[in-house]
Amino acid sequence: MPSENEEEMMAFRERVNTSIKEANDTLDDTLSFVAESNKHITAMTEGKR
Repeated sequence: MPSENEEEMMAFRERVNTSIKEANDTLDDTLSFVAESNKHITAMTEGKR
């Protein structure tokens, strides 16, 4: 049976892992948005040439 300290560390690790996953998902969403924005900017600037 894990000690109280070990249980706290395991719970902390789970919270950290959850936070990392959320941050990673947010970064993926942001990078997708930037990529789409870059496509639109390229299309607009190519039309002006």
